[in-house]
Amino acid sequence: MAKTGADPVDTRQEQRRQAVAEACISARQAEWKNTVHWAQWGSTLAAYAYPIIGDMPVSKTATDDVLAVLQPI
Repeated sequence: MAKTGADPVDTRQEQRRQAVAEACISARQAEWKNTVHWAQWGSTLAAYAYPIIGDMPVSKTATDDVLAVLQPI
């Protein structure tokens, strides 16, 4: 990481965020009729949620933050 200039803290946070999102998607996967839904959830989170609330702890996420994610959709 030092050679590439990557920040280890940022890298760990990104890995945790992805793990939590993937766990949520996996838990709901049985409810969906096909794999397209699974892919849509992942891409929607990446496009809309992660840039706004991706690094924010759930306990610090406010209604305005959620609205900022949902309004463009």
